[in-house]
Amino acid sequence: MKRLGIEDCFEGVLCFETLNPPSPTPAPANKVEIFDIMKHLAHPEPGVELPRSPILCKPNIDAMLHALKLADINPQTTIFFDDSVRNIQAGKQIGMHTVLVKISTQVTLWEFYCRSRG
Repeated sequence: MKRLGIEDCFEGVLCFETLNPPSPTPAPANKVEIFDIMKHLAHPEPGVELPRSPILCKPNIDAMLHALKLADINPQTTIFFDDSVRNIQAGKQIGMHTVLVKISTQVTLWEFYCRSRG
């Protein structure tokens, strides 16, 4: 947004990384169980499910909704900038306006607007 000269156009700017910081205290060693994903994929056992990840990340819809809830933000009044098509698709699914940012290419603000509306 700084490159485009539009950072003053917004009430605030939030970053997913600042809303989902790493846990300050690691889990106790006796409670940590390492799941062998390669073994599971090579020889799946009936009834064995993958462990649930304690970390929420984009493009997980729950992660994005959780971040919006933490920041008390309405997705319909939010513009989501990202450089990943998968993350942009997730943002669209929850009702955010989206802008796909391609860092390697220099484009105008009008091109960003047109791409996000398409």
